[in-house]
Amino acid sequence: MSDETTITEQPERTFTQAELDRIIAARLAEERKKYEKQIAEDRQKIEAELRAALEQEVEQKAQTIATQRLIDQRIAAIAHQRNLTERQIAVLKSQQIADPAEVDSLVSELFGQPAAPAVTVPPAQPAGAAVFTRSQIADFTFFQKHKSEILQALKEGRIVEG
Repeated sequence: MSDETTITEQPERTFTQAELDRIIAARLAEERKKYEKQIAEDRQKIEAELRAALEQEVEQKAQTIATQRLIDQRIAAIAHQRNLTERQIAVLKSQQIADPAEVDSLVSELFGQPAAPAVTVPPAQPAGAAVFTRSQIADFTFFQKHKSEILQALKEGRIVEG
């Protein structure tokens, strides 16, 4: 025998077109499945991110609307309290107000401090003369019992709120 080993060559396998088509179709199906799965995962992730962003935007919008309502309510209360004109109210509403607590200081800054409320002093009363309140007069029994005194007190200005 010789030192040379003989290498036997095996004939190369040949594939028919149908076999190649089947192999390629199988690999394409695997790749398509893999990409479809990745696309579905990406789509779910994007949808979740969009949902979260939308929810956050809705919450911020709701908070902005609620804050604006509080600001409008405070402006209306101050306008009524201070008898502001329509123009003053319009000027006040045109300001950039972010917090309802800012309204009072802004009103003072724009329109000054409110005038002190008028204090009414009842006229001097005759010594020993009774002073009646409107709630006393509203009581029909009390009124009937003190009718003449109440009418005299009315003439003399001895009827007070209360």
